[in-house]
Amino acid sequence: MRKCFVLLSIVLCFHALPAGADDGKIQIQADSMTTLPDGIIEAEGNVIVRGEGLTVHADRIRYESEKSMVYLSGNVAVQEDTGSQFTSDSLELNVDTLLGGAIMGEILLEPTGYRITGDNIRRVGPDAYQVSKGMFTSCPGDCPEWSVTSSRINVTEDGYLTARNATFRLVNIPVFYTPYLVYPAKVTRQTGLLIPELGYKSSNGWEFTLPLFITLGKSADLTLAVSAFSLEETALDGEFRYRLPYGGGGDWRGFIIGDKGGDDVNRWYNSVTHSMALTRDLWLRGRWYDAGNPDTPVNFGRTYFERNPGVVNRNLTAEYNAGGIGLWMGLSDLVPDGALARTIQTLRRSEAGGVLGPYYLGLAGGEITMEYTGFESSGERFLLTPAVSMNWNGPGGLAGGIRGEWSRSADVSGSVNDSFAVLSLEEKLALLRVYPWGRHQLDFSAIAAGSSEFSFSDSSPRDGRDAGRESKLIAGLVRSRLMAGTLQWDIRGGAWKDWDLAKSMGWVHTTFKKGPWYFSGSLNRDAEYGLVLPVFPTADTTRKGWSVGAGYKKGRTAFRVRQEEEKGSPSILTGSYKIPFWSFDLSGAAQYDLAANEVSDDRITLAYRSTCWTVGASRIRNRSGVDWKFDVELLY
Repeated sequence: MRKCFVLLSIVLCFHALPAGADDGKIQIQADSMTTLPDGIIEAEGNVIVRGEGLTVHADRIRYESEKSMVYLSGNVAVQEDTGSQFTSDSLELNVDTLLGGAIMGEILLEPTGYRITGDNIRRVGPDAYQVSKGMFTSCPGDCPEWSVTSSRINVTEDGYLTARNATFRLVNIPVFYTPYLVYPAKVTRQTGLLIPELGYKSSNGWEFTLPLFITLGKSADLTLAVSAFSLEETALDGEFRYRLPYGGGGDWRGFIIGDKGGDDVNRWYNSVTHSMALTRDLWLRGRWYDAGNPDTPVNFGRTYFERNPGVVNRNLTAEYNAGGIGLWMGLSDLVPDGALARTIQTLRRSEAGGVLGPYYLGLAGGEITMEYTGFESSGERFLLTPAVSMNWNGPGGLAGGIRGEWSRSADVSGSVNDSFAVLSLEEKLALLRVYPWGRHQLDFSAIAAGSSEFSFSDSSPRDGRDAGRESKLIAGLVRSRLMAGTLQWDIRGGAWKDWDLAKSMGWVHTTFKKGPWYFSGSLNRDAEYGLVLPVFPTADTTRKGWSVGAGYKKGRTAFRVRQEEEKGSPSILTGSYKIPFWSFDLSGAAQYDLAANEVSDDRITLAYRSTCWTVGASRIRNRSGVDWKFDVELLY
């Protein structure tokens, strides 16, 4: 029978309270107990000791009330409330402070999973330890793939680990030594050096990058990275991120590299984005980009592709949206391609607008959009677009909808007036059948649409019209989905006919999967209508050409091959693979231009992966040259 008693408590289960003890410190449970002279109590068998912030399991326990000490032995395991664990063959614990020590123990810190062993371990506080002649790692086993040995290790309550006379080892082979080391043993963000990066590019030579991460409170951080090149000047990267307490935030990114003389001067750029909630419904957003010389985005996009600033879009807008009312106003300085940011004249404009709705009455709804745009060099324009719609659901999988839209565009001076109207009707039917071997779903959709003539300017991305024309369109779409065990077969296709333009278009797309194997194919006769009429455009209807592909994926092994040809572009053959063997992964991808009869891009990577770290080497080849990159990553 299991017995229970409470030390340092008023209520006892089996015997009197030891003399001179305080109330409510620890509780002890065990299979059997014995009371000895001088207030000594011994217990054994499934011993459990509970105290503030921890629980201890052991085979045996000896309590000496005069010393306020508990001595535990046999499979001792200390469980912190935070999840961390401490195991040893024996443990001395002070009842008043719940602090103590052990010989030859192991600590497992959670949730990071770091493992610390040592000759002498003392618990000096909640989740705080002192270790003599210790070792820490994130790897399992007696011979970890990486570890740090130290004469003295301290683990603090805030999750930091400090080590004196520390030696970093790979598979127990010493790699480097430092007299003092501070290491974050927690999952929250903390300031410190990140893992360095080593690489090679034919244009820049060998590259070594050392990043530094700096925390600036709970809502902001800064990353700085110094890069040294064998064929280039030293460079500095920077990224600053922040979040605002009431919503919003932003980031700053910048890059600068030393001058080489001639035209290679002032090689820098910076990019800033910002959003801020002035109220719950009112937001202020903005973005700014600038560069040191006209060629900066071009060079960074080609030579330093990982630092390419991307598409340039300088703007400042205010947006309000609440209760079916949306308002916006702003200024913008637009360039369609970031590579041309400093080489062509930008398009500057101011705009304001609003939308009422959508509002619904039963199955019907409606909305009105109004826009004003002022261009720096081409006047002003006003756009009004009311729209109404109705949707319904019928029996037997029937559903449908109708939508009408009319837009009126007018130059504020009154010299130009354009209008555009579109009316579309769609009826859908969904049929699902379940069989003993699987299920099959068949979807039909019929679309009828018409549009009036229009000739809107393409200078505003909001209107989305590409050219002026009048059309009457009818389309039919069908999709079949078959699922039976590991087999999945999806076929979708459609046909469009325009009587006014005497043109038609058809497309089909299919995917077939059976276990780890899959096949895909697509064909589109004419991609024009997906751009002309804003009625149900999809990726299948906006791309003219054909493609066929096949692949295999199971576990870490994968193969894929694909050939595609798009109107106006050469036929391209692409392929990728990933082959595991032992603890290595060999992977690669290539793109072959069939028209030029050459490989335009290819990448090969060999990586060694273990439970604790990864080492990889990659070769990247394209028309600009050959680049090499080497990576080392500790997994923790």
